[in-house]
Amino acid sequence: MVVGGRLPPFGHNRRRPRPQNDLILVDDYLLATLLVGTPPDDLAVLVRGHQVGTTNLFYARLSRRTAGERATGGLPADTPAHLRAAVANQLQHLPKGIVIVPMRELAWPMGQLAAEFRGLSLLGAEAVAAAVHLDATLCVRDRNDGPGIRAACLRHDFPRHFASRLSSLRSAARVRR
Repeated sequence: MVVGGRLPPFGHNRRRPRPQNDLILVDDYLLATLLVGTPPDDLAVLVRGHQVGTTNLFYARLSRRTAGERATGGLPADTPAHLRAAVANQLQHLPKGIVIVPMRELAWPMGQLAAEFRGLSLLGAEAVAAAVHLDATLCVRDRNDGPGIRAACLRHDFPRHFASRLSSLRSAARVRR
C-alpha cells in the first residue's frame, strides 16, 4: 500500500516467471460455448491443456443475457432453450477451475488503463487489466475487440487472440511491440 507517495505504474506486479500462455482469458460469448461444451474447433484447440478465466463484467453480462435480458454479449437471442438452461446452470455453479480476478484487485489498474487509452470501455479495461494481472492470453470475439483493447495490448506487450466469427477463431496472432 502506498500512502502519500507515488503509485507504482500499471502492470508492475506481473507474476513472473510463468509458463507462457498457461491461462486463456475469454469473453462472455466464448465462455458460454465452453460451459456447454460447444466451443468452436479453434477455441477448443487453443484452451486444451490450459486453464480458462474470464472477467467479472463478462461473467455478469453473460448471466444477465442468459437470465433473459435482451442485451449485448453472451448468448445469441436464438439460442435453443436447452442450451440456455445448460449455461444458466453452469453460471450458477461456475466450475472452480474458471479463474475470475476479484474486482478489488483490478479497479485501480482499470482506472489507469481507461485514463491512458481513450475509447477503452470499462469492459475492455477489465479484460486487459485481468490479462496483464494474470499474464494470460486474452481471447475475445471480434465484436469485443475494439481499438482500445488493441492499443492497450500492444502497450503492455502480451499475446492476444481474436475470434473472427461467432463460430470460429482466426489464426492466433501474437501482438508484440
